[in-house]
Amino acid sequence: MKRLLVIGELNVDLIISGLPSLPVLGQELLCQDFEMTLGSSSAICASWLAALGATVDFWGKVGCDLYGEFVVGELERRGIGTDGVIRDSSIRTGVTVSLSYPHDRALFTYLGSIAALRLSDLHLGLLSRYDHLHSASIFLQRELRPGLPALYRAAKKAGLTTSLDSGWDPEEQWGRDVFDVLPHVDFFLPNETEALHLTGANDIEEAATELSCYAGTVVVKLGREGALACTGGQVWKASGFKVEVVDTTGAGDAFNAGFLYAHVIEGRPIPEALHFANACGAIAVTIIGGATALPSAAEVDAFIEEWQ
Repeated sequence: MKRLLVIGELNVDLIISGLPSLPVLGQELLCQDFEMTLGSSSAICASWLAALGATVDFWGKVGCDLYGEFVVGELERRGIGTDGVIRDSSIRTGVTVSLSYPHDRALFTYLGSIAALRLSDLHLGLLSRYDHLHSASIFLQRELRPGLPALYRAAKKAGLTTSLDSGWDPEEQWGRDVFDVLPHVDFFLPNETEALHLTGANDIEEAATELSCYAGTVVVKLGREGALACTGGQVWKASGFKVEVVDTTGAGDAFNAGFLYAHVIEGRPIPEALHFANACGAIAVTIIGGATALPSAAEVDAFIEEWQ
């Protein structure tokens, strides 16, 4: 079995769901549910990968606080290796508050440890122990972001395949330095909105085609509409699953894990991997919390069979 390494941000998610409307200043709203779960795009993807059956280690940073202990404990409970997680007493563990609605969510994030991981914190000599590297939310990882090209070059030199999910840029600057990393990325995994912002294109296939001139294969998440992949001028599309949406938190990360597991680990062709990844995203939105619904690969395949 291939061994995967996820390097990235760590935080807790405080998820508020069942709100009657958007918040209004000066008013109090009652919610129907509240959960504290393992957060961060990178950690949710790692959790799904481990549940599907992959061997996964995580390198990141947390504070020496209750949230940090919670994060590390949740990673370990999911069978993810945490020897590469740094505990830093000078920072606080990051927190994201998610206001979850049936078809979207609003996020409020305290960066803390999310932005604190640096390239100099990473033992690049250990990369050769792994077969694949994944990271995400690069616009939030402010200290690591300048070192991403060097990290991904080192991973490729060590013989790893690589993947990257840009995530949303809260400053909406969409820096062109992202394109310095993409030549070292085998699978770039933005969502539709991110791909359009990064390229300035008006059409998603146009955006995917442009991005594939830099990265090896571009896989774009289209929400309820499914996903598409583009490489070498060829485009594949896969429809989504029409399920009842409870919480969209982490759906894209579940998709990422599904695609990587199906294509990189199991070697399924891209169209089949897209279908499997869409199923993972669909399962994720039926339960509150991005790292809550964690099925095995067999259970995802069974879900797909039920929809045939």
